[in-house]
Amino acid sequence: MQSFFEHPHASTPLSVSAYIAIEFAEPIAIRRHRSPDYPRTMSLDLSYCGFTLPGGALGLIDRYRLPRVSPPHALLDWSRRISEAEYLELIGPPDLDALAAKHRGLRFQLDWRKEPGHENHYGQVENVFALIEEFRYGNRALSYTLTVSDMG
Repeated sequence: MQSFFEHPHASTPLSVSAYIAIEFAEPIAIRRHRSPDYPRTMSLDLSYCGFTLPGGALGLIDRYRLPRVSPPHALLDWSRRISEAEYLELIGPPDLDALAAKHRGLRFQLDWRKEPGHENHYGQVENVFALIEEFRYGNRALSYTLTVSDMG
């Protein structure tokens, strides 16, 4: 497996992002409404959501043994489906207090929203709320796909 640092076209660690895509059994809610026409997959940018990534996004390539999935001359992508246990180790349970305790960046974003004038600033945190809601609703996750992408 060729790592990011060994690849001749790799850019910088700052241009690397990590995403988790969760495929659910039922369509996900959009603005609290459900429809059979809605997508079943929810994707979260882990860094923007404030999740702590051991070794940064690049550290996930080796930690989760992500194979390179991009063509030789394209931007670099490493990806694979991960198990529920791996998901829980990386992200944590679908509980806001537990997630905030585990991920300092998420806790910072939640605390920032408590400050006057920031109460309605959701940004990426809104995606975390939506993810928790899906699990509370009882929407069962069918698969989890972890992707690390070099955006060039």
